[in-house]
Amino acid sequence: EVWAQRESLEEKLQEASRPAMVMVSVSVDTEENKAASPADIAAELLALEESSGDKARIFVGHLRATHFEPEDVGRWQRFAKFVSSTMKDHGRAAEVLERAVRRCPGSAELWLQLQIEVEASGAGLQQLQDVRDRGLLALQSHDGKAAKSSPEALSGRAATQELLLQHADACRRCAGSKTSDADAAWADMRKSLMLAAESKDATEEAAGLTCQVLLHWMKLEAYGAQDLDATIAAGRRLMQKWGSFYNVWSSFLTAARHCGGSKSYSTVQGLYKEAMAEVSDYPSQVKSDYLQFERECGTLQGWLSAKEALQAEASAAKPVTVTAEEPQGKGEKRSDSGPSQPQQAKRQRQNQAPETAAAKAAAAVAEAKQALAAAKQAKAAAKPAAPVKPAAADAKAVAKPAGKPAAPDAKASAKSAAKTAAADAKAVA
Repeated sequence: EVWAQRESLEEKLQEASRPAMVMVSVSVDTEENKAASPADIAAELLALEESSGDKARIFVGHLRATHFEPEDVGRWQRFAKFVSSTMKDHGRAAEVLERAVRRCPGSAELWLQLQIEVEASGAGLQQLQDVRDRGLLALQSHDGKAAKSSPEALSGRAATQELLLQHADACRRCAGSKTSDADAAWADMRKSLMLAAESKDATEEAAGLTCQVLLHWMKLEAYGAQDLDATIAAGRRLMQKWGSFYNVWSSFLTAARHCGGSKSYSTVQGLYKEAMAEVSDYPSQVKSDYLQFERECGTLQGWLSAKEALQAEASAAKPVTVTAEEPQGKGEKRSDSGPSQPQQAKRQRQNQAPETAAAKAAAAVAEAKQALAAAKQAKAAAKPAAPVKPAAADAKAVAKPAGKPAAPDAKASAKSAAKTAAADAKAVA
């Protein structure tokens, strides 16, 4: 089945590759009338070969795909990645990328990948320099076609600097190997870094790229070459642009301490004093770092002196406490001698008002309690005593008293007084 599909696609590719006759006709442009291009058929063939897993056929499929679409950067990258990662052949991958940069000279990705594959293939410093020089020429000529303020131009400058930085890293690795000249490798590394740090553009983006180059340069000198003088030279150039940031100073001081060792005590001490005078975002942190440096690397007298100086500076910088003023009302004038007499009277009335209301409420409650007690006494007094059996003649007169008793009137008046007192107490409260 795979052979049948391959044969069918190859016949289509052969047919599509033939020169077409130009015929003028009026027709509707539909999907059926559109013929597949050779590049599309080659992509289908490549997908078919990749599904088969045959490395030789996949390699031929990549050759065919890049032949019919030579300006597609993505196809060249896939081809080189297959040869490098799957076939494990860095030399052939470098050959593929050499063809790629001839077709796409303005692609920074292809030049960077070519430089990596040339180094991975075991090439010497001379071959790496050749790739760097040809890449710079191609990228700078491509960059010159765009306006200097356009995003494309900025991308070109960033790509050029990345190519130079990558070559500097390769020189550092060459200097550490036994098969190359270390002095020549260090010299070529510094040449590349100097080219990367040079920028005539005064924009903020270009300045940021330059600072990144200087930071990388300083670290390569400190951790790679371990040259204290070169590290300080690169660091001072960096401090001219980013000298107010704590993180940059911290990297500079760490690099100087690493490559200088115990012999760089006085140099690093001077750098710490410069940092304490220039850092603006975290000044207390750099002072704490300096005190720790004196404790770890300095003498006892130097550590105590630094500690006393920082403590005295901290005591002198204590903030002054400010007492908050009371807000003033409308129409009131503030005097130094205190509040005026109307203000004092107003405050006294405000303080006495809650006490007077509470006293009135308590008095009303006490009066209501007295009224309830009086009502209970009146009710108890109104109960009649046990009657004595009268004579038969007087029984009828006793059974029908003349008039209403006084007890119900006393009870009703007591209840009314209690209700009135309770209502007054509630209103007062």
